[in-house]
Amino acid sequence: MKHYDIVGCGSVVRRYHAPILRSLIRRQDIRVHGCYDLSEAAAKEMGSLLSAERTGTPENLGDLSRVDAVLIATPPESHVAFIERYLSEGKAVLVEKPFVGTRTEAERVVQISRARKTPVLVGHFRRYYPALNAARAFIREGGLGRVGRVEASEGGRWSWPTFSRYVIESPLGGVIHDTGSHLMDMVLYALDADSGSEPPFEILDVTKIPDTEPSHDCRAEIRLGNTDTGVVELSFAVSRLEPLAGVIKIYGDRGTLIIPTAFASAPLLVQGSETFALKRPEYAAGPTDAIGCFVLEHRELLAAKPGMSSSLSAERFVTLTALLESLATLASPVS
Repeated sequence: MKHYDIVGCGSVVRRYHAPILRSLIRRQDIRVHGCYDLSEAAAKEMGSLLSAERTGTPENLGDLSRVDAVLIATPPESHVAFIERYLSEGKAVLVEKPFVGTRTEAERVVQISRARKTPVLVGHFRRYYPALNAARAFIREGGLGRVGRVEASEGGRWSWPTFSRYVIESPLGGVIHDTGSHLMDMVLYALDADSGSEPPFEILDVTKIPDTEPSHDCRAEIRLGNTDTGVVELSFAVSRLEPLAGVIKIYGDRGTLIIPTAFASAPLLVQGSETFALKRPEYAAGPTDAIGCFVLEHRELLAAKPGMSSSLSAERFVTLTALLESLATLASPVS
């Protein structure tokens, strides 16, 4: 049985993680050691729900010797401090997206994780979507030929309940680090541009509303790669102000892949006048909904051990962090 800490007891933990944690508790896979939040009432409520031994505010984490792993779900600007605190004690980490705010921070966390031989996982649950994995495998096998262009969009009027004001006050609370982190990560993951050496990128143009962070609408033209590695032109759009199609279209010289940004079992492959559902048997036994993807995150955390390799490993999110940082830093228009 592993002992968990929960740092941050807001909406995402209440809505998605808590039911899974309760199931793991019933199965005696875990015991919750502590629940912590800036709101002591929120920490106590979550602690009661999960039968935690301790509750309190994050500055009072106390002795971590009995903790095996932590779920960090605080506002993103605080992620680095909590990740480093638990890594310093040799505890496995699952941190909610967005990972951290800057490339420098991401690289530092990766270095510490490697030095301590302690895994840090980032909660990009969409990486478990069957449709996304089928598309990634198809592209890697050369089924789409050379990819030259990607169009990615997702948006809707903001309706997510929050218990803090970070989405309208924090520089990391805008749509770029919220919806944008999911959408951009799906693009990078599908193109196999999330591992190994960091692929170069260039932001050609960006328009944001408002112009400063946190912004709530962002449209950008981005060049991934270069003449040596191959160039992919990316049109990227995320919004909290208006509905946008939740879709990624990947154009290759052998056809077009259409990947929904919502959970789906298969992408669509368009070749000429024909359209196919690109179902692959190896992903048929995967999760059947988004909640199942959160379950897989916790299975990864339960299985965490030194030197483990995972699609959620922190080193696979350095490029994503650098891209999001650049989009958030640039003002519109870019010359």
